[in-house]
Amino acid sequence: MPIPLPGLSPAGPSFAACQVENAHLGVRVNALAPGWVRTPLTAGLDEVDGLTEQLRAAVPVHRAAEPEEMASVAIFLCSDAASYVTDQVFVADGGQMIRGLLHVEDKTASHAQWESWAGSSNTGAARVSV
Repeated sequence: MPIPLPGLSPAGPSFAACQVENAHLGVRVNALAPGWVRTPLTAGLDEVDGLTEQLRAAVPVHRAAEPEEMASVAIFLCSDAASYVTDQVFVADGGQMIRGLLHVEDKTASHAQWESWAGSSNTGAARVSV
């Protein structure tokens, strides 16, 4: 894939193209990907029978984020402390991405599974069965 040149981005106004085309102006392009956040829009989820318990089980920290926690990440990205951070997606989901949307069963790999993955394949890809 060719490297996008300023003004000639093949991807158009995409995330990476925006960064490449505007980096010389000091523009940093980052994204915040929040998980389950307690807001007025998600308040109705508490009324769905069993859903809150499923969501808590799916998130390793076992709770929803507060809006202020997402604001803290955004403030960091806008600060001088993040002056060298660009073209990144910050996932702030309490670890939910590692488990999937709804945690149905324990997806933790056993020691034996890890040993079999490490020693059984030289293709660089691991097969996971849960």
